[in-house]
Amino acid sequence: MFATIRRGASSDGYFAVPRDGSSFFIPPHLLHAWGLHEGQELDEGQFLHYLALQREWACYEKGIALLALREHSRLELRTKLSQKGFSQEQVSSAIDRLAEEGALDERRYAEAFVHSRLRKSPEGRWLLSRRLQEKGVSRQIAGDVLDSLFSNEEFVDGLVRSAADKLSRRHDDSERIVLELRKKGFSPAEIRRALSGGE
Repeated sequence: MFATIRRGASSDGYFAVPRDGSSFFIPPHLLHAWGLHEGQELDEGQFLHYLALQREWACYEKGIALLALREHSRLELRTKLSQKGFSQEQVSSAIDRLAEEGALDERRYAEAFVHSRLRKSPEGRWLLSRRLQEKGVSRQIAGDVLDSLFSNEEFVDGLVRSAADKLSRRHDDSERIVLELRKKGFSPAEIRRALSGGE
């Protein structure tokens, strides 16, 4: 036979051990789910089949671990999983499953991303929209998330004033401050309204 199922030295799982080449780990729950048992022998086709299933599982588990640290966009997660050596097919399967289960959510990611950016530095809508699209978030989702924030004039005025206050510590030229506010993504109308006190 090509390989044999053997218990790991630490007894926390099993390995499919080929006569030649690298073995792969099988956690107990997968061993039982696949109907395998210790001492079972596998031919080469079976070994490759279960290796592919194990890689799919490992990709999914890595995705779960990454999402436990923070929210990710599909693009971010795809990039990170691909960098771990998983195939595009394995990555796509894991991402689809994570999305179906609700662990991966583009809207939730977009909301977390925007709030994180605004905590660090006030920015305007168009700059935030561009940042979200660079992260792979769709225009529709980016638009919906930003609409919920930037439809509130009082909220936007607060962002502009906060940004202007920080800029005034470095620049005493009002025209320079306005230019920098434009670079931060605020529109001329938003800047005028906020800096004129809403008049």
